[in-house]
Amino acid sequence: MATAPSSVASARRVRARSAGLATAMMVLGLATLVTPPSASPAAVTAGYRDFSYSGSITAPTGQKPESKLWFTDGSWWGALWNASIRRMEIHRFNRGSQATHAWTATGAVIDTRRNSEADVLWDQKSSKLYVVTHLKDTDSATTDLGLRFRRFGYNAATNAYSLEVTHDVVSRKVEAAVMDKDSRGRLWVTYTTDNGRGGREVRVAHSTTSDTTWTSPSVPPVAGAGNLSTDDISTLVAYVDPVSSQRSIGVLWSNQSTGSGQGLYFASHRDGSSDSVWTGTRLCQTTRCPDDHLNIKSLTADASGAVFAVVKTSLNDASPAVPTDPLIVVYRLNLSGSWTKSVAWRVADNLTRAIIVLDTANRRVHVFGAAPCCSGGVIYTKQASFDSLAFPTGLGTPFIKSSTDTKINNPTSTKQTVNATTGLLVLAGDDSTRFYLHNLLPLG
Repeated sequence: MATAPSSVASARRVRARSAGLATAMMVLGLATLVTPPSASPAAVTAGYRDFSYSGSITAPTGQKPESKLWFTDGSWWGALWNASIRRMEIHRFNRGSQATHAWTATGAVIDTRRNSEADVLWDQKSSKLYVVTHLKDTDSATTDLGLRFRRFGYNAATNAYSLEVTHDVVSRKVEAAVMDKDSRGRLWVTYTTDNGRGGREVRVAHSTTSDTTWTSPSVPPVAGAGNLSTDDISTLVAYVDPVSSQRSIGVLWSNQSTGSGQGLYFASHRDGSSDSVWTGTRLCQTTRCPDDHLNIKSLTADASGAVFAVVKTSLNDASPAVPTDPLIVVYRLNLSGSWTKSVAWRVADNLTRAIIVLDTANRRVHVFGAAPCCSGGVIYTKQASFDSLAFPTGLGTPFIKSSTDTKINNPTSTKQTVNATTGLLVLAGDDSTRFYLHNLLPLG
């Protein structure tokens, strides 16, 4: 394993007020954080400060629907930027020394392009790591625009990853790209791109006979997929359809266009079906019901439902804005095939970039987001039961907070469900200080 960069080795933890945090989390029904004696003076009052990603990149823990972390072989791992040699690498999380040395760079290169973003998927069955990387659509680079798929093998004896396959899905910069794997072994990617009419459209592509053979990206043949605004994005998830029990790929996207097409959409494709066969559903169609903040996760099968998604509305942009209007909403796909929703945060909470993680040990939905909008500040968390899906009002519990890093933003975690063995790891960044920060929630 490669030696960690000096900035990682010198990472420090400064944390205080642990008793207050534990009390607050108990009030919300959260597991109490393990809190060793804190350093003094304490700048970080919730979580841990990691290492600097330097001024060469921006928002390395974005984008909203993407996941940067995974758990396997008893450890958390992440796609983090190694500032000393200027490339994105696989890092191992050091749970036992997270206070002083949380991350070790392994030397396994994910991407060398500045400002590239990654979405990662660990497949336990094959012991493979799948990664899709892309350049942001705001990046000024004009060369090497590949939306790139990579597959890594993992050697448990050496805790090492090795690159096995690389393939460019398309040559295009995008705001966000998300991947998952269906039950037939096909890998799926979604993103949004210019539709040639002044807006955007949803695109999907998938592998075919091998991980290096892919279809050309296409628009799902359902309503609302081809007339998006320039601000809209898409995401996808593999799941089990609760009505048919068929394994499927589901694509979720926002459509903020004017007129009758606006709304939040979900399209389903059964594994093994023709690429032309999709079923579409509009989850909401009221004015400002979706924004371009989407994060979706699934359970393999559960009596409470198969899919959970956290979505930001645009009701904070209304004039005048109503403080009690829903801002962050959690949607659930039920056994009946219907969708229900619950408000996690309201307009008055002024929260942004929410993500969702599913805890199967305690049957809890955990949501995380940054406030205030939109440059961030503190990462807050709430939770609710799979069954009732009822969140407490207010901002929730500070999960990552620092008086030194005052613009903490873009929380990210894993596509996987979590449990008492894994705990729940969340990573974020502060673009004003250029530091990573994290916190780990035990789930015993």
